[in-house]
Amino acid sequence: MHNTKYHWMMIGILVTILAGCNNESEQETTNIDGSLYQLTSEPTGAISILELRSAAKDNDDVVVVGRIGGSRQPWIKGLSAFTMMDASFPPCNELPDDQCPTPWDYCCEAELPAKQTLIKVVDNEGQPLEVGAQELLGLKELQTIVVQGKVQLDKAGNMSVLASGVYIRR
Repeated sequence: MHNTKYHWMMIGILVTILAGCNNESEQETTNIDGSLYQLTSEPTGAISILELRSAAKDNDDVVVVGRIGGSRQPWIKGLSAFTMMDASFPPCNELPDDQCPTPWDYCCEAELPAKQTLIKVVDNEGQPLEVGAQELLGLKELQTIVVQGKVQLDKAGNMSVLASGVYIRR
């Protein structure tokens, strides 16, 4: 019986230590300086998402412009990643008589994947930052932004942009 109490006590201590480590790492990730990724002036030579999809190749340096949206939930929870739509397509709230409660989902558009791309704000190793883009950069749905970064194509051909900087058009 004495060994059982010792065993449970050790498990309790281990759980407490692990919980403390987990809280510490969560605090560290929310202390990322978003100003390192906010561009103070708009980069030149921005292309549309349609142009990006038709011409860009893996690892190309790009500057792309678009609007945050393309789904009901464009944000990737816990990461600085989100979907961005080609700016030439109007969101639902810009269409006459449309009463859509979530116009950033572009539910009025067909073939959404061809008109959008995934943006990942990344660190120096190319890994997405572990803090929401809304918190990190103050972004919100339907904002027009200009993203500077590198094209990333996965094995299935899915395209994303690894962003090193984001400019918010006012």
